[in-house]
Amino acid sequence: FEPGRLQQEVDTLTKQIQTIREKFNNEFDSIKDNYYKALADGVLHSKSYNEDDIHTLQQTIQILSVYSALQDDINKNLNKFSLSGLLSKLVGGYKKGDKHYTWHEFFTLLDECRNTIIHIKIQIIAAYREFIWYSEAQYLRYRDRWNIISFRDILKDMHRALSRGTDSRLAIRVRERFKAALIDEFQDTDPLQYSIFTTIFKKKGYTLYIIGDPKQAIYSFRGADVFAYIKARASADNIYTLTKSFRSTPALSLAINYIFSRINNPFVFKEIQYHPVESQIQDSCFGKDALEIWFIKQDDINDKSISVGLARKIIARNIAREIQNIVNGSYVINGKALQYSDIAILVRKHHEAELVQDVLRQCGINSVLYSRQSVFTTPEVWELLHVLEAIINPSSTSAVKRALATSLFGYSGNDIIQMEQQGSLDTIKMQCAAYLDVWKLKGFIVMLQRLLHDDAIVKKKNDDTVAKRLLQYNDGEGVITNILHCAEILADTERQKKLDPVALVEWLKKAMYVEAQSQEQELRLESDANAVKIVTIHASKGLEYPVVFCPYLFDVSSLDEIFVFHDSADNNYKTHVSFNFSENNAEEKALLFPDNDYKAFEFTAKCELLAESLRIAYVAITRAKFRCYIGWGNINRTKTSALRYLFHYNNGTIEHFINGINRSTDELLKDLKLIEHESGGVISVKPIHDEILLSQETIQPIYHQPQHIKKLEKPVEPGWQLTSYTSLSYRREDEKSDEVQIPVIIKEEVKEQSIFTFPAGSIPGLCIHKIFETIDFDADTNTISQAVSDALKRYNINSVWADIVTTMVHNVLKVPLQSNFVSLSSIHANKRRHELEFYYPVEKLDSKRLVQLFNEHSLFTMKYASALEELSFADISGFMHGYIDMVFEHDNAYYIVDWKSNLLGTSLKDYHRSLLQDAIASHLYFLQYTIYTVAIHRYLQLMLGKTYSYEKNFGGVFYIFVRGVDASRGCEYGIFYDKPDAVLISKLDKLLGGITI
Repeated sequence: FEPGRLQQEVDTLTKQIQTIREKFNNEFDSIKDNYYKALADGVLHSKSYNEDDIHTLQQTIQILSVYSALQDDINKNLNKFSLSGLLSKLVGGYKKGDKHYTWHEFFTLLDECRNTIIHIKIQIIAAYREFIWYSEAQYLRYRDRWNIISFRDILKDMHRALSRGTDSRLAIRVRERFKAALIDEFQDTDPLQYSIFTTIFKKKGYTLYIIGDPKQAIYSFRGADVFAYIKARASADNIYTLTKSFRSTPALSLAINYIFSRINNPFVFKEIQYHPVESQIQDSCFGKDALEIWFIKQDDINDKSISVGLARKIIARNIAREIQNIVNGSYVINGKALQYSDIAILVRKHHEAELVQDVLRQCGINSVLYSRQSVFTTPEVWELLHVLEAIINPSSTSAVKRALATSLFGYSGNDIIQMEQQGSLDTIKMQCAAYLDVWKLKGFIVMLQRLLHDDAIVKKKNDDTVAKRLLQYNDGEGVITNILHCAEILADTERQKKLDPVALVEWLKKAMYVEAQSQEQELRLESDANAVKIVTIHASKGLEYPVVFCPYLFDVSSLDEIFVFHDSADNNYKTHVSFNFSENNAEEKALLFPDNDYKAFEFTAKCELLAESLRIAYVAITRAKFRCYIGWGNINRTKTSALRYLFHYNNGTIEHFINGINRSTDELLKDLKLIEHESGGVISVKPIHDEILLSQETIQPIYHQPQHIKKLEKPVEPGWQLTSYTSLSYRREDEKSDEVQIPVIIKEEVKEQSIFTFPAGSIPGLCIHKIFETIDFDADTNTISQAVSDALKRYNINSVWADIVTTMVHNVLKVPLQSNFVSLSSIHANKRRHELEFYYPVEKLDSKRLVQLFNEHSLFTMKYASALEELSFADISGFMHGYIDMVFEHDNAYYIVDWKSNLLGTSLKDYHRSLLQDAIASHLYFLQYTIYTVAIHRYLQLMLGKTYSYEKNFGGVFYIFVRGVDASRGCEYGIFYDKPDAVLISKLDKLLGGITI
């Protein structure tokens, strides 16, 4: 990569584009006439060029720039009209050289421009390669600096530790503990893991057992490498093959044996062969034809192929019809009638699953979709967001209208207009305000349960509640499941991050827009008691189902823009990476691959894609126990599919197959009929047509009520969990009353504006926290004022408070925190950390032992003791989690700061130091800062090691009640300070660690 050369090429391209645009605009008529004459004289291939193309060229020139020239569609048009592109499409005597045509010089300019673009692309590819090296080095620095490690890092570090081979210290230590290792599912590992285990155990007297099935290696997207298994198998001393099947019936086993044994290399590579298996279970009620191949036969299409999209729909409709037939038939499995839950539909892609589920839903067939899609992407969660936005902002007419229009409440546009005209929107707003009060007092989950089972807002119809209304939809159970799933995530987030309603809704918005995937956000199943299972093939691996539909095994994977392939030379299977070049990029290929190696690389990569598709097909088909259905037909873009290979490959050259073989519908059917005949009847071929689906009223779903439900006698142990100050301080009396009155709106007298009349509550509190989190403590007045204004606007607080809040911020920053101590304005940014999140392990903790420890300590007053008596929680094991507003360091001592916006009174005297202890006790803040202190204590022990001293290195805790701070009155007002006794912290640390004290 040469940055200087790249810049030079870009400058050249800029000038060329300017010249091309001027030439085209000034001489358009002559360019057009020259092109049209070439068409009229039969110079160009008529299928490649026509008169309308000149308008495409005109649009291309209009938007041509350095950046657009690198886009595929623009580049394609430039290539087409460049002189070399035109010359490649000559016909007749012009192609043979007998005739000559004079082209306008404009087309030569396009050729020069095209060559410059090619050289720029070459530099970009070089930059990609250099970036990969650079990013690897930068990642290592970042990893070491921040003490993070990934699973891949662990493997690399372990491999590095074994660099001296079998005599490495690590290898010796492992062998001291283990004489043998057994690795299951080895086909899903990679060369690095294989190298680690062979280095350790490839020594006389030690054994490495490798168990795996290369035919089921389908996780390449996760880094699994089937070639590691092939290499391991080749170097094994002994090889054993399992030849008995305990999953499929004899008929289905014979069908699978025939399909994968009829060609020489059923998985492309000779190293992966199929070994016939013998079934060890009895035949089923489905009879002899255990594998049914559906072939789409459209009478009105004749011999033409059909589109992939149409094929998917036809097969999905036939699946619905077949499911109804077999469920309503006389099929019995294990003494019970066949149910929906005995059936699985296996797909490769989520959009295929959604199509099938939609068709089943139309027929009233109950189904569940096993999906890794985030619950935050579902329509019902977006509607829930609109409802929550109305609740946190009940005065907003637009927000309330959006909420009413959702399926949760069910109002139409006309309904909402009428409500607005009649003035009944105010009642809805008051109800939203009531829900907000429940949310603040009881938490999100209590509020949502009230909302779902309430009829206060929902459009009335037969005494509907929100939940009843949602359940009336065909997929109502799934909608409710997704809403409750989202609610659970929000409740956990609310508890762990201490978020108030506004902040929680903001968190939800970010999660929905960013789509941050985690396992807890994956869609959950609705009731799967009796429902058809729709599963991705990758998720089905290792499972079995009585009846399996494999509708879409004909999909063909295309090479990625950057593809991976393996070099089989010397049986080393080294991994390589290449860019994918289309036919329009012949020049780039020629420059990068002067020896024409790219064609071989591309062929190898396509073979590997086909091989993986065959393995995926094998996994899907072998999930079936009694019967399997496969969808097939003369379908577009399936010439190199797994099914074309399995059913129609005649053991010719693989090169011939990869290039694509044209076969007519009749020829494909003839091949299938031969398969049906040679299989001895275990495989049947059935032509299918486009089914007309019956309505839900005609086809009734079958539900079986569960009977003899056992009662759970033994209580379930809570197990490990995350806990925090908030969950510990939850009071029992909070559960006593579930009544929340709808607030009555009354006119308040206008009060004099001061920091004591500044709005109270969680939203203003969040605003104040955000101000102190973002400002520079030594900033000037204008900068602080701007930060305050921005924060007020963000939290929808009237800007009239800006000056008062700015004064408050100045007071907090300028006042000495203690007599003869520093102010916050003197604490530099690199000496403090905001919103410090912590986790630390808790072995076992119960409220009685915690209360006993606090009461035994003389530091705590009677007020604290009486507050602690109200503390009650179940035994906890797991992790303590929390966020500390700020930690700063001064003179080698670390201090905790917590911002408090509590309204304790309407005058400065209410915030005197002597009165702050009441607030500390009533809110159990002393428990909060003691937990925080243990976190800092443990952290400093870890970071400072033996030099750490609690007395020396921990300075104490400042709880700053910001309304009561006045810089002119000193630290006597608004600032609570404490430094918990070292003995108490030591005992609490041991108590949390499960040590008896």
